[in-house]
Amino acid sequence: MKKLYSFIVLTILSQLAMAVDCNRSGQFVKPSDITISGTVTVKLNENNQVVIEFSSDFKTDAGPDLDVYLSSSSTKNANSLNVHALNSLNGAQTYVVSDVNVNMASYNYVIVHCTQYNHHYGYVM
Repeated sequence: MKKLYSFIVLTILSQLAMAVDCNRSGQFVKPSDITISGTVTVKLNENNQVVIEFSSDFKTDAGPDLDVYLSSSSTKNANSLNVHALNSLNGAQTYVVSDVNVNMASYNYVIVHCTQYNHHYGYVM
């Protein structure tokens, strides 16, 4: 009985750890040549999909090909996941990660990046 109880407790704790890991929020950090600001929250929705929410105070400079990425570093790299084209230069917006197998433990950053010119706009950790 003790083994079953221990297993149940460990299972619940690991699920809580995963939930905490997927519910993150932060402010944009910008390079010196771009203006970008606002809060981003990454969480799981009721369908266990990863959702990226930009707050109503989000705004950035214009660019020709701005995309939202998940990344393992503060800049776009070979392992970065292109989530979606940026919907708007300002205001609240939501992106659902279409890759259902995404492992959020692999991604610590949300990035806005100009894909056409490979120019970094900013990141949230």
